[in-house]
Amino acid sequence: MNYPARVFRDLLSTWHFDVTSDRIESLAAELTSQVAASQSSLCLGLLEKEALPKLFGLTFLLDGYGLILRQRYREQGDGIFVFADIKQESQSEFNGNSVFERLLEPAYEFPQAA
Repeated sequence: MNYPARVFRDLLSTWHFDVTSDRIESLAAELTSQVAASQSSLCLGLLEKEALPKLFGLTFLLDGYGLILRQRYREQGDGIFVFADIKQESQSEFNGNSVFERLLEPAYEFPQAA
């Protein structure tokens, strides 16, 4: 059996029944540890297309744990596979660039308080 998929199902059902449950935090942490241990994308299951909007709040919660939920549609178009990935640090397009500022007038100095 796919243990991370079972944890995700438990998390999803707990999320829908009681958003304030303490169990949500522990399930989210467990799911994060399972995805991190796999060091690759994990398929968490197949959902109906109508269930996709119900994942939005959970997506934001898991973002705080460093997980990204992705979906891929089946060829038949009747379902969505849900995958979890660990967020990777992305390079900024401005990484390593510098801005040099030239002042035409001398900078003003502010008196210090005594």
